Amino acid sequence: EGTTKRVAMYYVHGLIAFMKSAIFLRNLFVLIIFGFLAVVLLQLTLNIYTRHNESLQVHDYVGMPIEEAIAKAGTRNFVMIISDSAFIVDQAPGVVLDQTPKALSRVKEQRRIYLTVSKSTPDLVTLPDLVGSYNFDQYSRKLAWVNIRANVRERQFDAKQEENTILHFYYDGQKYTEEDIRRGMKIPMGAQLDFVVTERLTGMVAIPNLVCKTYAEAMFIITNFNLNIGEVFGTNDADPGNYYIWKQDPPYDAELTLPPGRQINIYLIPERPVSCEDTDY
Repeated sequence: EGTTKRVAMYYVHGLIAFMKSAIFLRNLFVLIIFGFLAVVLLQLTLNIYTRHNESLQVHDYVGMPIEEAIAKAGTRNFVMIISDSAFIVDQAPGVVLDQTPKALSRVKEQRRIYLTVSKSTPDLVTLPDLVGSYNFDQYSRKLAWVNIRANVRERQFDAKQEENTILHFYYDGQKYTEEDIRRGMKIPMGAQLDFVVTERLTGMVAIPNLVCKTYAEAMFIITNFNLNIGEVFGTNDADPGNYYIWKQDPPYDAELTLPPGRQINIYLIPERPVSCEDTDY
C-alpha cells in the first residue's frame, strides 16, 4: 500500500511539473489562439452567408399590374409568387390585391413575396331565395352580399300586392321567375338583374300624346305618367331610340284617363312622319 501511494504521488508531481513546463504552456497558448480564430472565422462566414443585420424594405405592390409589381420586385431580388386570385367587380384583371409580407416590412434578398391578384373570369354565385324578401329593397340587399346588382326595370300597378313586390326579373334579356331561383339559378358575380315590381298608386292618369315623338322621348314621357311601354311594332332594332312614333294604342284623348301601370303599344318608323312636319307637338 505504501508503495502504491508513492507511485501515485510520483505521477501527480510529474503531471504538475509538465503543466508548468514551457512546452505545455506554449502549446496551450497556441490552442487558445487557434480556437479564438476559428470562432471569429465562423462568425464572419455566417455573417457573409446570411447578410446579418442587412435587410431590404418591401414595396407596396397592392394596386399595381402584376407585370409592374414583378419588375419592381426584381430590382431588390425578391421572388414574386402568385398564391391566390379573386374576382372583384369593376376591377381590371391582373392587379395585385394583397401581398405577404406587407408593405414596408424589412426582409432579406431572395425573399419570396406572395401575391393575391384579380382575375378576369367571375365566379358563379347562386341567387338567394326570395322567401321572406319579396320586397325589392330587401332582396336587393341580399343580392349585394353576393355581388349581384339589382335594378328596377318596370313598375306595374297591382291593387292586391304590397308596394315594391317582385313579380319577375330579367337577366341577359331573358325573363325569369321565383321558380328559376328555387332550382338553384347561378349567374356570374357582378351581373345585373332587372326587376319588374308592383306599385299601388291610386287614381287615374292622363294618356300622353306620343305621336311624332322619338322612342327615347316616349320612354321618358311614359315613365313620368306612371305608365309602361307595351308592344313595339315596326322595328327589330335592339336600340330604336331614334325611331319615330306614328301611332299609339290606346290613342291620345285629352278626355280619357288610364289606371297607373297600364301599357301603351307604339308603332315606329325610322323617319319623322310627314304629318308631323307642320304640326307643333
